[in-house]
Amino acid sequence: MKNVEVLDEVVNPIGASVSVSAGAVGSGEKSGTCGDAVTWILSGGTMTISSQMFRNCASLTAIHISKDVTKIGDRAFYDCKDLKDIYYKGSETEWDAIEKGKDNYTLHSATIHYKSVIN
Repeated sequence: MKNVEVLDEVVNPIGASVSVSAGAVGSGEKSGTCGDAVTWILSGGTMTISSQMFRNCASLTAIHISKDVTKIGDRAFYDCKDLKDIYYKGSETEWDAIEKGKDNYTLHSATIHYKSVIN
């Protein structure tokens, strides 16, 4: 797939190693540096998407989220105006149970595809 970034629990969008606790992904310190990737894949085992992780990522149009995610931090997807599709591996009930921080309005306007698998 072109313009796809696979992200595990110890890598942030700019490729630098970060300190991870309890399966968190992201540093929150650097935002809006998504590079050319338009689709991001959060691998299984990722439990938290850190605050401001994808903030201001203009190129982000789709994201694949593992059903292991239990928390999305404040402004994790703030101002990701082109985010149109969220592919979530769990059910709608599981999605609704995820703790979602403030200022993640993009999550409400994107189409969520439940029980999604990556081909």
